Amino acid sequence: IPRKTEPNETSSNMVSTSEPQRSMVFSHPVIDGELADNNIEPFEHIKQIREALGKNTDSNDENHEVVDNLQDLLGECLKKLAGDLYSEQGHFVLELIQNADDNDYSDFTNEVIPKLKFIINDKHITIYNNEKGFQKQNIKAICAVGKSTKGKHKEGYCGHKGIGFKSVFVVSDTPEIHSNNYHIGFDAADRDHVGYVCPIWRNEYQPILECEDNYTWNTCIRLNLKPDKDTQEQIKQKFDSIDPKLLLFLHRLKSLEIDYENYYKKIFTRYDHPQNIVELVENNSKCEQNNYWLVIKKTLSIPETLQQKLREIKSDTVSTSVAIGFPLQSIEQCLRTNTPPPFQNLFAFLPVRSYGFRFILQADFEIPASRQDILNGNEWNEWLRDEMSQLLPDAYDSFNKLPTILKDIPSASSYFQSMDSIQALKYFLKFIPITNEVDKYFHGFIQRCLTELREKIKFPTRKDNSEEEIEWQLASKCVIVRDPFILKILSSNILSKYCGKYFLHEYLYDIDEKILLLLGMEKLNIHEIIKIIKKQFLIQKEANDGSIEQISQWLMCVNYCLEQMKYLDNNEDDTIELKELKIIPIENQTKLVSTNEMKIFFPDTKQINFTEVDEKFIRLLNDLPTVKLELFDYIERNHVDRLEEIKELLKKFGIIEKRHGEIYGLLIKPIFENESKWKTKESETLMMYLLYVYENIYQKGYQHNKDFDMDDFKTIVQIKCQNNEFYNPMKKTIHLSLTDTSDGTISKIFNTNNSTYMSDDYLNYIKPQEKNQWFMFLEKLGISEFFKIETILYSK
Repeated sequence: IPRKTEPNETSSNMVSTSEPQRSMVFSHPVIDGELADNNIEPFEHIKQIREALGKNTDSNDENHEVVDNLQDLLGECLKKLAGDLYSEQGHFVLELIQNADDNDYSDFTNEVIPKLKFIINDKHITIYNNEKGFQKQNIKAICAVGKSTKGKHKEGYCGHKGIGFKSVFVVSDTPEIHSNNYHIGFDAADRDHVGYVCPIWRNEYQPILECEDNYTWNTCIRLNLKPDKDTQEQIKQKFDSIDPKLLLFLHRLKSLEIDYENYYKKIFTRYDHPQNIVELVENNSKCEQNNYWLVIKKTLSIPETLQQKLREIKSDTVSTSVAIGFPLQSIEQCLRTNTPPPFQNLFAFLPVRSYGFRFILQADFEIPASRQDILNGNEWNEWLRDEMSQLLPDAYDSFNKLPTILKDIPSASSYFQSMDSIQALKYFLKFIPITNEVDKYFHGFIQRCLTELREKIKFPTRKDNSEEEIEWQLASKCVIVRDPFILKILSSNILSKYCGKYFLHEYLYDIDEKILLLLGMEKLNIHEIIKIIKKQFLIQKEANDGSIEQISQWLMCVNYCLEQMKYLDNNEDDTIELKELKIIPIENQTKLVSTNEMKIFFPDTKQINFTEVDEKFIRLLNDLPTVKLELFDYIERNHVDRLEEIKELLKKFGIIEKRHGEIYGLLIKPIFENESKWKTKESETLMMYLLYVYENIYQKGYQHNKDFDMDDFKTIVQIKCQNNEFYNPMKKTIHLSLTDTSDGTISKIFNTNNSTYMSDDYLNYIKPQEKNQWFMFLEKLGISEFFKIETILYSK
């Protein structure tokens, strides 16, 4: 398109151009008498607007210079405004759609729906609208900045800045408007720089459609495109990307047609069904496609204090509508492939950008003219955002009814007709927003939504031995367990009886666990398992063949819980509770014990090298409180893949391996210190205790053993004597036996019948070459080869 020359003005009511070959036809000089009668009033109106802008006025040179300066200033501002605010060429399309939605369709019958039509070719974009037509106030707003006629609806509005139409100047220097006998154009290259707002009367113009297929086109806007190829390509891409969901939240517009002249066209139409279902139909030259949406709307009363603050912007608006929209067409694919729905843009009646939601949030947000964001730090926007948190919980109620609702729509797909309540719930859960996906501006919104949902959303739970029978419970009463073995061990009846909880039904196993936890569900909790175990073993206190199987199963259940809760390494309270559980079966006794009662060892003796251990100590090792080997045998036979896990779990209980360094402190010392314990031990076992200390502590340098104190040991040790009784050498004088002494002379010198001698049985385990060292050890304990001489004072 060649650059235009400046328009010539010949009188106060005449506008023409000296370039008749231009792509748009400018009017020749006109006078009032040449106008049709029905154009006189609009023409006079345009004349007044021009005069107000300093056009067509008689003024002296001084006044003319002032007007020129003001026009230059205004023109530069308008040019920068149109260029900066609409730097992306495609924004004008959204603005024109928004303007069309604000138009007046009040006389329409049910047979006619509000429609907007675009006809596109390489040189022009022509827009037709079947609204009532432009009135004086509309023309005045187009020819000004910040004086929109929008914003007068009692229930909100679509923008208020009065600059929407200016966006067309990014793609056209010479747009035209033909409506209700107004035939005007603008010229962005106007010599006086006010062409963005100064109308030019068009007495000649290219023909326009007046009616088509029962539509009466009362308004036509023609955009004569700039010759820039890049601009034209961006325009084409913008129209190609227009989606039917543009119509979802508009107030009035129900149909949008895009006609690529001599190429193809597509028509979007919106149909509203009962129960919040919206059907969007796309027709093109090849096929017809129907998409269904669930759209939940809510009317908000604006607080009086907020009304007062925003009265200049919002006029007399006392309420506003907010909405949330869910695409239904992807239900089958999302559930079949277990994938989430795509992200959606946030809408301010038209799309703004994605904020990380998979549903559409719609509200009358304050947005910049570029439509690339909503305004942060804006009190109105923050109020809307906070009030919208009820929309998602309200949508849950509609999803509950969705299977019934969709069955009542004849045009819905067969999949919709067969949908059940669990499928509807699973699809709804895929829309629950996660904080790390959503713009931080809406993090508080997410938390409020989740708080509301936790109080109302219910989930299917399983019943024992029945996949068909389902109970619906709040998330707070549901437990997530996906391991079938654990479900076999722990029945639903036991869980509900002792804990008031229910297993989530396997139908929902493919739902993202993070979502379920956010909604208040829990994984199987170790505290609940401990509670059940205590109840189960309250009566059964002894181990038998049946209990070994049951104990192994409960241990596996406890291990599963700890792994799920990630507490194996860092929760001391849980470890304390585990140590209190009387669930451990011990060798050589039937009573079940806890590790709080005693130190318990693993039966596996691989930690001790028996090539270095005299066989006499096998008895001692066997005397250690040891977990029944039968328990490990059972797990190895039936659940070998879990054996190592259970061993690690028992370590959490406090069960330890058999090691030399721990036997004295964990076994010998505690037993010698407790008379009731050592008296229950067999004679041979108590002897082994002493011999173990001699060989494994004394002979290896007890002075360096921080856990052994000889002075303390001799006060607790019990020595077997020849009368088969055990005595402590600090409480009773004990002598070496006659066979122990080096020459056996004691019996020759003294009558030993009343003396206490150490048993000869110990010598059976002492090598001849070690006797002297053995005597030295006994001497450390207060047992001597010779009689002790005691001084006794007698008083006369």
